[in-house]
Amino acid sequence: STTAAVLPDGTIVWPGPRHMVFGLDAQGTKQWAVNVGGVPLSPVVASPTAVYVMTTSGVLAAIKIDGARTAERWTLKLGRQSFGSPVVRRDGVIETTVDDCLVAVRDEGDAARKLWQFTVPKEVEVSAAVAADGVAVLGTNDGFEYGVSPSGRQLWKHATNSPSYSSSAVAGTGRAYYGDNGGVMTIADAATGTVIRSIAAQPGVDTPEVNIWTAPLVDSAGDVYYGTHGGEIYGYAPSGSRLFAIPTGKTVDSYPALSATGDLLIGSDNGYLYSIGR
Repeated sequence: STTAAVLPDGTIVWPGPRHMVFGLDAQGTKQWAVNVGGVPLSPVVASPTAVYVMTTSGVLAAIKIDGARTAERWTLKLGRQSFGSPVVRRDGVIETTVDDCLVAVRDEGDAARKLWQFTVPKEVEVSAAVAADGVAVLGTNDGFEYGVSPSGRQLWKHATNSPSYSSSAVAGTGRAYYGDNGGVMTIADAATGTVIRSIAAQPGVDTPEVNIWTAPLVDSAGDVYYGTHGGEIYGYAPSGSRLFAIPTGKTVDSYPALSATGDLLIGSDNGYLYSIGR
């Protein structure tokens, strides 16, 4: 349940088996490999020479990219278990999820320092998203979505009345997007938590569950895309009008991506990868 990242030079950073993070060229040839000491989650590229990755054992690792000399720079044990990936704020602070917390970490070169942690009543199984002003939007299993300040203070919380297995997204407009196990995609103001729109997913013909486990993807026009357990791939305009609903017949938990030409790429449990053009 991970996603690869791509460096500016085209190197694919793949969280693979045997506790390894691999660097692959466009043809899939291994360029380097780093053992991070645990099962790696989705990596994040902070710069052409810096990659951060969480492991399921609650360790944050920094990898220095240097061709064949690529190596681990530091590790920091943050908790017992993690299912989330780090995000990097504009000021360079790293925020990541572990156990029942959102944690902020500062990279200090050869080491890292924990700045604060924001704790909620139940486990967090998703990644946070960070707005341009540093406000983090966090889904949890306690039935609330939270807005957290850059200093780790709660700014708002919104009752979804459902656990969240869907990582949130924040657009450049300052709008936050997050799904829940009740099949609702919420669009809210990231700074205040004010709900702008709620979109309810519809069950599929053979898959009545509507849970949203996939993360939303927002393009430059403000259109949002996501999939559901009902097997549908949805696209909605900022106005809330539906752009499309494509049935796949099987659960869609895959996180969507946009190609260089603007096509939406998303996989389904039916074994197919979909490319959807506008």
